[in-house]
Amino acid sequence: MNPTGAASPTPAPGVWTLTVYYTAVESFHTGPAQTVTGCRPGADECSNGTDALGSYPADFLDAVRSQGAGRITAGKYAGKYLIWDADSGYAVDTAALDPSDGPLRPFVSAGSGDPSIAAGTAFSVLDCGVPADAGGCARLRAANWAVTSATRRPTDAHTIELYVGEEDGPGFGTGALIIHSHNARTTLG
Repeated sequence: MNPTGAASPTPAPGVWTLTVYYTAVESFHTGPAQTVTGCRPGADECSNGTDALGSYPADFLDAVRSQGAGRITAGKYAGKYLIWDADSGYAVDTAALDPSDGPLRPFVSAGSGDPSIAAGTAFSVLDCGVPADAGGCARLRAANWAVTSATRRPTDAHTIELYVGEEDGPGFGTGALIIHSHNARTTLG
């Protein structure tokens, strides 16, 4: 499934669907504040917690739900990360983590939809496929990626999610680096 919920076309052997994700940053977002409840930092085995986690701009919360994590820049939890998981809701943590609970590394961490690709497998993006911005694709091709986990969301086997770091200004989520492309090629085969 792609981010819109529509079924992705089945790729030919050796080609991939690439999706880029990032960590939202609260200070780049505006909108009416919404109060969030969830699991506080250090909560043991918490799911759908009811602790008050603060109030955040609505579009920041949208980005956190879409991307999985956002760095909090104001209030009680400034410097920590608001995490979203569809199954367990919001939580506050000390880092943005991949699905295997390892720290996300910009232009290195990748998730694979193919369970036969072992964690730690290094690869390169050879071609971003379509549609993709040439400048954004060049940055993805220049990186040295490693599969660190499975994808964050259930996908077909030929999907790779690439982590590009924290957003660096307003509008980052619509910039050239943010792609969802088909028919990409990588050294994974």
